Amino acid sequence: MDPDGVWPATPVRDAIEALASSAVEDGFKAGVYNGRGVTKREYLEGGEPEFILAEKYAAWATAVADKWPRTAAVL
Repeated sequence: MDPDGVWPATPVRDAIEALASSAVEDGFKAGVYNGRGVTKREYLEGGEPEFILAEKYAAWATAVADKWPRTAAVL
């Protein structure tokens, strides 16, 4: 994470843009998805944690979209 709170850090964003590789982007997405681990909730409990995560990733995507469009699309 960068000091301004945006993730991923600038060197990672630069690499994603420079490589312009769908394989790298797919691997990045898989790593993020799998990094969360297993979650469990009771039936009808709701998806509040997922909504919070979605908002966080959307905010990061918006923050990087102008300079790192491929990274924003991955987020």
